[in-house]
Amino acid sequence: MKMPKILTRLCTPAKIYAFLALISVIFYISMMVEADDKNESDVDVHAYTIMGTALKVAFSLVWIVFLNYLCKKGHGNWAWFFLFMPILLMLFMVMGLLFAVSYTVGAAQAGQKKLGYLQGSTHDLAQNQGSMMDQMNSMKQQAQALAAHSQTDPGKVEGFNLL
Repeated sequence: MKMPKILTRLCTPAKIYAFLALISVIFYISMMVEADDKNESDVDVHAYTIMGTALKVAFSLVWIVFLNYLCKKGHGNWAWFFLFMPILLMLFMVMGLLFAVSYTVGAAQAGQKKLGYLQGSTHDLAQNQGSMMDQMNSMKQQAQALAAHSQTDPGKVEGFNLL
């Protein structure tokens, strides 16, 4: 199959973009037909999507002419850069989103861990408080026993006679 003359005059970055744009427009039109089949409301889907298709085709033509212009003026490296720039930007956005999600998940896990530690420490504190109360009761009983002992003989301390 012979390629049209206009496509053979395009540089490689412009040809690649033209191919990708053609695939994009085909998918866009197929989605438009599918949306029309699923549309049960009174809204005319084609009124929006036909204008979107026209703008997509117009933008693609302008971009192809721009890439070809760069190649013809000897700036082929810039044409390749502008061809892959959207892919690079999307890659950076996806990476940024992954970092943001992983940071959020990590912060949430750290918060849960800290909350679990605090809940555990309050449980330990309640146990310690209970054992402290037992110790205080034991000391109180010892003090009462000592006071009861000292009331029988006020002048005598265990092992010593003060009088």
